[in-house]
Amino acid sequence: MCDRAASLRHRESSLMVEPCSGPESSVKTSTSDETEEERLRTRLRNASGRRFTLTLLNTPTLQHFNTSTLRHFDASTLRRFNTSTLRHFDASTLRRSDTSTLRHSDTSTLRHFDAPTLRRFHAPTLRRFHAPTLRHSDTSTLRHFDAPTLRRSDTSTLQHFDAPTLQHSDTSTLQHFDASTLRRFHAPTLRRSDTSTLRHSDTSTLRHFDAPTDASTLRHFDASTLRHFDAPTLRHFDAPTLRHFDAPTLRRSDTSTLRHFDASTLRHFNTSTLRHFNTPTLRRSDTSTLRHFDTPTLRRSNTSTLRHFDAPTLRRSDASTLQHFDASTLQHFHAPTLRHSNTSTLRRSDTSTLRHFDAPTLRHSDTSTLRHFDTSTLRHFDTPDTSTLQHFDAPTLRRFNTSTLPRSDTSTLRRFNTSTIRHFDAPTLRQSDTSTLRHFDAPTLRRFNTSTLPRSDTSTLRRFNTSTIQHFDTPTLRHSDTSTLQHFDAPTLRRSDTSTLRHFNTSTLPRSDTSTLQRFDAPTLRHFHAPTLRRSDTSTLRRFNTSTLQHSDALTLLLSL
Repeated sequence: MCDRAASLRHRESSLMVEPCSGPESSVKTSTSDETEEERLRTRLRNASGRRFTLTLLNTPTLQHFNTSTLRHFDASTLRRFNTSTLRHFDASTLRRSDTSTLRHSDTSTLRHFDAPTLRRFHAPTLRRFHAPTLRHSDTSTLRHFDAPTLRRSDTSTLQHFDAPTLQHSDTSTLQHFDASTLRRFHAPTLRRSDTSTLRHSDTSTLRHFDAPTDASTLRHFDASTLRHFDAPTLRHFDAPTLRHFDAPTLRRSDTSTLRHFDASTLRHFNTSTLRHFNTPTLRRSDTSTLRHFDTPTLRRSNTSTLRHFDAPTLRRSDASTLQHFDASTLQHFHAPTLRHSNTSTLRRSDTSTLRHFDAPTLRHSDTSTLRHFDTSTLRHFDTPDTSTLQHFDAPTLRRFNTSTLPRSDTSTLRRFNTSTIRHFDAPTLRQSDTSTLRHFDAPTLRRFNTSTLPRSDTSTLRRFNTSTIQHFDTPTLRHSDTSTLQHFDAPTLRRSDTSTLRHFNTSTLPRSDTSTLQRFDAPTLRHFHAPTLRRSDTSTLRRFNTSTLQHSDALTLLLSL
């Protein structure tokens, strides 16, 4: 006990504080009955309300400040730091600072960092500077990031440079990005760059993105970017390069872009590339283009490719084209295609063929298609074949009548995987009686999504233990309403670990009432993630009582030094 008191006395003497203005009576005095350790704790608690002389803190002291401490320094406090003090923050300290700390630093504070200091920032530190901070910095600050610094930055750092930031940079700044740096830019960053930004890059820069240099970079270009490439540029793309164009890029390309690909080029597309051509793209292709897809090509196409052939496309094809599809190929057609097929086509398929319709086909089939399946066929999808039942999603299950679900016993329902359970929406569950819902045990209920949870009563949620709550992911907790959160009592919340409490975001906390927030004790509050508390508004923080808030103030951090 004596060693503990001496240690605390030494910590108190090492703190350099200056008293705040105010009556001395506001400071709580210790009683004579208190022990030496308790008196020192009381004096430290009183000292936590005083104002630190920040400029007197030495470098080792500043390094001890963790993220939560730095977060308490607002913009006005950071402005009082002189340049020499800011330099005491080493790379590891700045790395621990979260986005909110850097956000408090205004342009005047960033200017205190000179060019040599900024150059010492390595990739993880630069990553902390998010878009709003860089936007507040003027052109002179951005110029401190020279070409060698930008080249040393990795891909994840370059991703943080969004379109507005690039627009603020003048032409001289953009020229610092060489070919190898531009290739590392993230796809969303390149997409957000507008036409004016791309115009700053000269012809030699755009040539870095051609086929001989780096084909994988072409995936990052969206429709508006592809339009800047003229016909001669697109024509010298070879077949391996064309395969790198993914589905979003091809979908956003307009008709003028598609026309640049001639017949000989389209033949170079392999099956995986043909898959990316969706219905609007195929509609823009004329009849001569469709004729380039011969019978062997169509046979090589897989299910996802054949789905893109809709009614207008098939109508433009002659009868001989339809005859190329044999029975095994017809199985891959989805609902819109089957709908346009006449009755004689379906009649040609016997009962054994209808059973071969796989899950994607059944999901896209509408009510009129399902009517072609008679009672004897539907019975084949019952309990004896659980794996088939799992393929039915919400729209398909909705079309099943009430008599279908009760035929499935408890063991069948438990065998449903996560993706299947998520498809059970409100209309489907309403058709099922209460006894069906009771068949789902705790591990199964864990996989339910947001729309299912509100329908569970209080007694069901109270049966969830700590391990079950931890399995609720962020989207589930985020969409749970206030009544759901209130079902979790204080002992359950205390047993939750840090990863669970981290999922309680800002939208969940404001919906909680005062009694719920007061159930969080000191150990629980310490587990709260920084972004969660940061996004909580003032009214939410006010609902935490005084004794609870004191557990996360400077006193706790000082005692840990």
